[in-house]
Amino acid sequence: MSRARSERLLLEVVRRARLPRPTINYVVAGCEVDAYWEPERFAVEIDGYATHGTRAAFERDPLRIEELKLVGIDAIRITARRLEREPDAVAASLVTLLKRRRAQLRSAQ
Repeated sequence: MSRARSERLLLEVVRRARLPRPTINYVVAGCEVDAYWEPERFAVEIDGYATHGTRAAFERDPLRIEELKLVGIDAIRITARRLEREPDAVAASLVTLLKRRRAQLRSAQ
């Protein structure tokens, strides 16, 4: 699945779940992330086998998530295949994770 197609699918999942629209292909902490909710400091990386199915990506992708977490950004990875096949489950996870993230940030203030 192409990057653009998977991003469109994510935006459709977000729209149907009535979540705020993330910024797509956002650079934060030196990393370009596929989707970013700035108020929640929450990022989503979409993993498609065509672009992430290499040894280099296998090594690099977890490191990127770690780098984001080190600067206070919560991040998850969603496979493009899951996004395509289980959009309702992805939506439910995003609703829960964004809600929790908002609560974490409020309690930290």
